[in-house]
Amino acid sequence: MTAPAEPRYHMVTEGDSLSRISMRYYGMPNRWQEIFQANRDMLQGSNALRVGMQLRIP
Repeated sequence: MTAPAEPRYHMVTEGDSLSRISMRYYGMPNRWQEIFQANRDMLQGSNALRVGMQLRIP
């Protein structure tokens, strides 16, 4: 039995977008909605990223 994976986090930097973050972690930009859904409590819209935010990466 393997332990559950540790949650990953991404610190938003200048120029980041959800699709760019998706590309970095998943290798494809179209999984940005998964990141959005995991961080809905912080994000009011897909353009609500602010430098320094810490996003959960599911």
